[in-house]
Amino acid sequence: MKKQTNHDMTTSFLDPVSLMEASQEKGVARKNISSKEAQYTVVKRNGTLVPFKRERIFRAIEAAFRDTKNIAEAAVLDKDLEAVIDQITGSVVKQLLNLASKGACLTVEGIQDVVEVTLMKNGYHDVARDYIIYRDSRKATRKETPQNVKIYRRDKTTPTRFNPMKIASSIERAFRRARNIEEQSPDEVVDAVNVLTKKIVDEMIYLSSQGEALYIDAVEDRIERELMSEK
Repeated sequence: MKKQTNHDMTTSFLDPVSLMEASQEKGVARKNISSKEAQYTVVKRNGTLVPFKRERIFRAIEAAFRDTKNIAEAAVLDKDLEAVIDQITGSVVKQLLNLASKGACLTVEGIQDVVEVTLMKNGYHDVARDYIIYRDSRKATRKETPQNVKIYRRDKTTPTRFNPMKIASSIERAFRRARNIEEQSPDEVVDAVNVLTKKIVDEMIYLSSQGEALYIDAVEDRIERELMSEK
């Protein structure tokens, strides 16, 4: 896709909900979902945490429809199309909250996976196809991102992609366990997670740029040392 700005969203194991079900989510149900949204955070690609927000998902889906149907960004959407986008957004949000309530970590890429499958499930294959093309093109341009750093698995021989999102998720879980947090992580925890994640990610990127091989167990030890120093 060509022109959109808010495709920054995303855990893949999905059970898509039909548009008919989504269209029935009104009144009290919508309020309940809104209150649940406030409990969760999303891990961005650089490992930082941001609040889970329905409107971001809505804007990304809207952008996908606009691109596929050649609707200018400034043009007012047809009410029927806007209703469809709202229904799909509701379906996506319902699935994500269900995953999060079972302990799944919500990530940008995972949310995008849910959007793709839900679009296809509801017959919008052309929009889903363009959305996938857009995602692939964005990945191709991220040559300097942490995702291009390689890290070796525990067997010391198999390389895999370095994933800051996993580091942030591990740190957040550790904070939540230590403080017995069951609701949304408070701002001070989010800030602490982001600071620690950036510190570790920056260090790993630097070591990689110096030609040093990175190993998962070494990264885990580094995270543990940082967490111990926070106590």
